[in-house]
Amino acid sequence: MSVTMKQIAAIAGVTPTTVSLVMKDSKKVSAKTKEKIRKLMGDMDYYPDISASNLKQGKTNTIAVLSTFLHGIFKMEFVNGVESVIIDSPYRLNQFYTRIGEEAKKHKEILLGKMADAVITMSLNTDPAMLHTMRGKGKHVVLVEDVLEGFPGVKFDNFRGAYMATEHLIKSGRKKIAFSIAEFKMYSGHQNVDERLKGYKKALKDNNIEFDKDMIVELPNYTIETGRSIFTTLKNNRIKYDAIFCASGDLTAAGFLKEAAANKIGVPDDIAVVGYDDTIIASATSPGLTTIRQPAFQMGQAACRLAISLMEQKSGDNNRIIVFNPELIKRESA
Repeated sequence: MSVTMKQIAAIAGVTPTTVSLVMKDSKKVSAKTKEKIRKLMGDMDYYPDISASNLKQGKTNTIAVLSTFLHGIFKMEFVNGVESVIIDSPYRLNQFYTRIGEEAKKHKEILLGKMADAVITMSLNTDPAMLHTMRGKGKHVVLVEDVLEGFPGVKFDNFRGAYMATEHLIKSGRKKIAFSIAEFKMYSGHQNVDERLKGYKKALKDNNIEFDKDMIVELPNYTIETGRSIFTTLKNNRIKYDAIFCASGDLTAAGFLKEAAANKIGVPDDIAVVGYDDTIIASATSPGLTTIRQPAFQMGQAACRLAISLMEQKSGDNNRIIVFNPELIKRESA
């Protein structure tokens, strides 16, 4: 059974009000009494129940991260960025999962159910009507990747990133560039998928290379195994290509490199390879992976700071969208 403030006060020979003042580090209580009560609280494992107090004030002091999945190197780095800001703040972090199609319901459950004061929404198509409703109720949502004009968010310039990667391959003499991305039937409409495809196509067009839909490989998820399947898919389709841009991420590029090596295909001599994200795996592959750097950690920090700003009602952030720019990191694969 949990220890109560009244029990601490009774053992210390003071009133519950005095214990409360000690927890607030009030100058009304002597240093000697503070030391005595704090030691007693530590010895008895007393932790105040802040939930009732917070709810009475109409807040939870909690920030939620919401996504359809929370695995993957990019999302882990993003959440690490959120945590790095949370740790030096008075707020707590919680993570929630939602099924595709139930995003609006989950937002309402978290915010109206008083599980959090703000939600950082990762890579979800979010209903504008729901966002307007939440805003009207004083609830805060920070959109990540799939941003909407008029609402706060954080995004990466995926169009520019894909353009840079494709252009780099073209300038290195590659003309037949394959492209891997998430399955369109599941993820079409998500800005990070659509913009990468548009950037790839635009770079081809600007360099007078015809787009070939057979060069596109759609993946159900982003793993080493699906990366290996890119090689097999292109081989089985008998497609002649001299480069692959894994817009599906570094993990899939690493899988492709592994399968290419197993089939004695030289990289970059036979096939040049470019990844996406510049996660820790990019510098651990053999050869080292040329990739587009997407600063997931810094994006997480920015999203968390934006959420805190909204919670603390600082002006100017209600419709602010923070955009991060890509950087091409050249290694040995392309």
